[in-house]
Amino acid sequence: MSTFYEVQERDGEFHVIDIRPDDSQADNTSVVSYATRQEAESEAKRLNENSLG
Repeated sequence: MSTFYEVQERDGEFHVIDIRPDDSQADNTSVVSYATRQEAESEAKRLNENSLG
């Protein structure tokens, strides 16, 4: 499975980052942020699974 979204910690928040090479946004664009790493990793996994189509 390809990874298009990953989690990065910034200032105590956990951000789901869009790392697709064809993304028109600037590098490391935060898609959404969460208070816990578990929430962010769950969302990144969901987004990656949905990106397979």
